[in-house]
Amino acid sequence: MKKNLLLLIPALALVFFVASCSKDDTPPPANTTEGKWNGTYTLNGGGAPAYFSINFKSGGALDVAANNATTPDLGTGSYTVAGDSVKGTFTYTVGIGIIYNFAGKYSSGNSVITGTIGISPSYTDNATFSITK
Repeated sequence: MKKNLLLLIPALALVFFVASCSKDDTPPPANTTEGKWNGTYTLNGGGAPAYFSINFKSGGALDVAANNATTPDLGTGSYTVAGDSVKGTFTYTVGIGIIYNFAGKYSSGNSVITGTIGISPSYTDNATFSITK
């Protein structure tokens, strides 16, 4: 009987140890800019807001869709995130090759990026935008 009890105690300890370690104590990943953000931009000269969308991809690449949600003008580019700022550049795939720069404020707990768009080298001389994830 003593022998069985001595074998049972380590077995029970192992069961409790495995059960207590099965929880995932790793915190969930922080929100990132990655993913599709939709919203609008407004030209600095005024006018009605127009459709604007950025799909932030992993590795710093991005896709832009703008001007019309149904048949948008498409562009590609790149971006970086530093602290609460996101900056990037893009060019529309059809057009005269203008390089657009943008800069916005972002926080991992917030689902909105607001900022400005400029024609390179500026980040501010063309439009303002607001996009939501």
